[in-house]
Amino acid sequence: MIYPKTKESYLPILSQVSLFFNVKLTIRKRFNYKNSYYIIRVENKNSIKIFIFYLKKYPLLSSKHLDFLEWEKSFCVIVDKLHNTEQGKEII
Repeated sequence: MIYPKTKESYLPILSQVSLFFNVKLTIRKRFNYKNSYYIIRVENKNSIKIFIFYLKKYPLLSSKHLDFLEWEKSFCVIVDKLHNTEQGKEII
């Protein structure tokens, strides 16, 4: 929650990220541990589309990019409601 070198909070930048994706920024407190952390969940269709656009413009590196491409295909199949069809199963 705090950057150790500068002692600055991550809140301002993560708030901007959550606004960009049009999602909530939440804080998870762990009672068994002393640390809390921020969570940004991109889980609705519109925010996922924004996320895909972002990752196409600023691609991940190495195998993460390949994983993203497979995940994007799966997302499109589900959005197009093909995931329960033979055609959709062939794509995935």
